[in-house]
Amino acid sequence: MELFSIINVSTFREAGKKTMIDINSLTLARYQQGHMDAFHSIYEQTSGFIYNVIYNLVNNPDDAAELTHDVYLKLFKAREKYDPNIKFTTWAYRIATNHALNSIKRHHVYLRKLSRYFLESPKFTAAPVYTDPKDKADVHHALSQLPDEQRIILILRAFDELSYDDIGDILNIELGTVKSRLNRAKKAFKDAYSKHKEVSHENKSSRPN
Repeated sequence: MELFSIINVSTFREAGKKTMIDINSLTLARYQQGHMDAFHSIYEQTSGFIYNVIYNLVNNPDDAAELTHDVYLKLFKAREKYDPNIKFTTWAYRIATNHALNSIKRHHVYLRKLSRYFLESPKFTAAPVYTDPKDKADVHHALSQLPDEQRIILILRAFDELSYDDIGDILNIELGTVKSRLNRAKKAFKDAYSKHKEVSHENKSSRPN
């Protein structure tokens, strides 16, 4: 079985699983030994979830499919580096998230994607719900004031509703650091948004009629 016949881009969107189950130890052992049937089994069980994770970050189906393809190449090439003591799902999620975030940064679309998410998602509770399209520029500006580590942790908490434990595993930080960093990120976003709105209001008020 050929590697590229397993990683079929056209199947990503159809898979569409929103959760990813743990892979059994026998399949993982065979995967690490390079058996294609084991890798195919892992792919079938996880590709829908990985695609959705990446799509939530890049918000573009074609980009998500391409990046998902890249992730599975990485997973296959790095199979000998996988530590069985770590959940495969956590390891795969970390690789997928890092690859997507690196791609976003390279293409300078990071803030635009985050802004769209804050405006459209009813789930995110770190900031007020924005329904007025005029708020988009304000949200964009507020997000641009946050350091990368705060923007990233907001994504991980907002998208797919990841637990603090999962975020800690992915970012390789302690649980207490996850909570404190997320709290700082929420406060920083709210403060930046409110400050920008105030300045915008003052500038409008000072303009001559």
